[in-house]
Amino acid sequence: MNTTSLIGQDAYVAGLQKQAAAQAAAVQGTREKNGQGTDMKKVHEAAEKFEAFFVSQMLEHMTSGIETDPMFGGGHGEDMWKSMMNQEYGKEIAKSGRLGITEQVMKGMLKMQEQHDAAKEAAISAMAAPTAAEIDPAQQQQDAAIALVAGARAPARR
Repeated sequence: MNTTSLIGQDAYVAGLQKQAAAQAAAVQGTREKNGQGTDMKKVHEAAEKFEAFFVSQMLEHMTSGIETDPMFGGGHGEDMWKSMMNQEYGKEIAKSGRLGITEQVMKGMLKMQEQHDAAKEAAISAMAAPTAAEIDPAQQQQDAAIALVAGARAPARR
């Protein structure tokens, strides 16, 4: 395999990853706008669209080397219709669920969503923790006295 085809494949994979991220962001935006939990139907639809796109691109590459019979076909119109046919084949294959790509993409999307939610909650809880200026000075003195008696330094309060 030459380097040109490897670079093309890397660009292709990067494009697929960007599309998955865009679909995950769309699901996240809908979720935040509605103030609801993850809508599994929308996640499934986004994952299925991704699988359909992936399969149609795979079919495009598979059929790109097939020459048409000049007696019964060919020309610019056939190239256009062949591309549309591959897209529809991709949609139907994705609907069948036999490749299992949709489930894997859904798992990835949900995992990314959980990580995003956990990071968001951590940021919110870090902002909600009281600063040293917000802690009662009498409480600080009491903590310092306890620490002196215990022989340790005063614990940080949150």
